[in-house]
Amino acid sequence: MITKRIENNLQFVKLHTYRKNCNCNFNISSFIPKKDQCTAYKAEKKKELEEYNRHLQEKEKSREEKLRDKELIFEEFVVACYDLQAVMTIPNGEASTFYYKSKINCLNFTICELGIDQTECHFWDESDGQRGANEIGTCVLRFLQKKSAESILDMDCVFYSDNCCGQQKNEFIIGMYIYAVKNLKFKSITHKFLIRGHTQNEGDAAYSIIEKEIRKTKQSCSIYVPAQYVTAIRNSKKCGNPFDVNGLSYADFTDIKNLSSVSLKKNVNGEVVKLSDIKVIRIEKTANNDIQIFYKTSYFDNNYKEIALQRNFQRICDQQNLKSLYQKKIKISERKKNYIQILINANLIPQFYHSYYNNILKE
Repeated sequence: MITKRIENNLQFVKLHTYRKNCNCNFNISSFIPKKDQCTAYKAEKKKELEEYNRHLQEKEKSREEKLRDKELIFEEFVVACYDLQAVMTIPNGEASTFYYKSKINCLNFTICELGIDQTECHFWDESDGQRGANEIGTCVLRFLQKKSAESILDMDCVFYSDNCCGQQKNEFIIGMYIYAVKNLKFKSITHKFLIRGHTQNEGDAAYSIIEKEIRKTKQSCSIYVPAQYVTAIRNSKKCGNPFDVNGLSYADFTDIKNLSSVSLKKNVNGEVVKLSDIKVIRIEKTANNDIQIFYKTSYFDNNYKEIALQRNFQRICDQQNLKSLYQKKIKISERKKNYIQILINANLIPQFYHSYYNNILKE
């Protein structure tokens, strides 16, 4: 187009003029999609369109239920949401060498108690724990134990989270809830899973504040050890209650899979139960101190369905088998060890922090 106008001795608009007019005179910019864009479905066919509409209705219903639960909060009714933050790495800084090396992963699991502006953070690195059901279950159990110790009366607790099967939507976390209802001051624990593709919650706001503080920290110095992340998280919230940060070591994790065993295969009507379809699951303690488990596969269900429990279930969940998950630090991969050693030899990790890395390298 420009070549033609030159050939015809005509003027043409230069790129900087075009940009100035679009941005300043017409206030035109690229479209920025809303945060809550659904990625779960592509409605191309009629059947898919019906599923998509149902999906959106479930999303709205789940959010309405969450708002209603928040209005019901009082001393004996606890509502919280939990999630695992995106992995943070060490060492982390502006040095380009850090970018190309495989680093140590650090994990931050948060539990936001709604209605009282209280957020607990549980922080560890990959030499102390992984990010599976045992680690997540340990953090949630610590929260439940703390609430139980603070309360005089038995409580009801409602949790909200995403649908990650490896971390919280599995039989081991349900087994942990059973243990808590059976042995702590809880009448019931209900877990409501937010709709896939629409799992935004109060934890995301906490992560945004934390990430902003970490970026600010990195402007002044690199982050070499987990303690620097812990300090940044503690200092990140400027208004309201600060984040309560608990640094965890390998000795703090409990073998959640050893607490209880539960089969979720069928309900009392003989219907097959698929854990992936469950939207709400509720563990209740009866007047006889027995356990019942109920579930819903839709937020629109008016009534719960009851899960059929095996005969020896009540005896199994009576066992108080709180055993340690790890006996020593976890070995990191040889590849990571080699990369860390290269950074130490190149003096890219200051001498002051060598003791932390030496403890990892010798495992």
